[in-house]
Amino acid sequence: MKWRRWLRPLVSRRNSPEATAFGFAIGLGVAFTPTIGFQIIIACLLATFFRASRAAAILPVWITTPITIPPIFAFTYKVGNYFVDGPPVGRVRSDLIAMASRLDRHSILDMRANMGELLETGVEVFVPMMTGGLIIGCLAGLVSYPIVLSAVRRYRLRRDTSRRRRSEKKTKKELKQNAEDCQITDVPRSGDQ
Repeated sequence: MKWRRWLRPLVSRRNSPEATAFGFAIGLGVAFTPTIGFQIIIACLLATFFRASRAAAILPVWITTPITIPPIFAFTYKVGNYFVDGPPVGRVRSDLIAMASRLDRHSILDMRANMGELLETGVEVFVPMMTGGLIIGCLAGLVSYPIVLSAVRRYRLRRDTSRRRRSEKKTKKELKQNAEDCQITDVPRSGDQ
């Protein structure tokens, strides 16, 4: 599968499985916050601070794209709206759809414009969305940590077992070849001629 080609370097790194899983959990937590344009920076800073894998922290941040922003942020707003009052969810959803269509026009590196689009929705929307994003992000991170940890450990165990088998096979082949090279052949004796 194509996605395995992208994940293999991530789980093959020298980071411990725990650091990789923790980095992924951090990135997933940040992905649900309405910090468009700064999510990668925030994920990298948090991963560095907590000594987690920065590469693993960056990967899940990419789930928030102009296509996925309306459903993700509408859901985080709905959750946050239980804790902090804000405008009706229907109005916010339509604002998010309009914002996502405008985000397509910006460069992915134009952080100021990306964050500006979100802040235009207003503080009364941003605060409940951030609250919901932090709650959902923390829950998603807590759920993802043991899953990613188990997957990385299984991958590395399978990889190490495969390497060990190849090495043993190569060693056996070399030993067999050396034994064949060292065998004494029937050399005619001087009196047998």
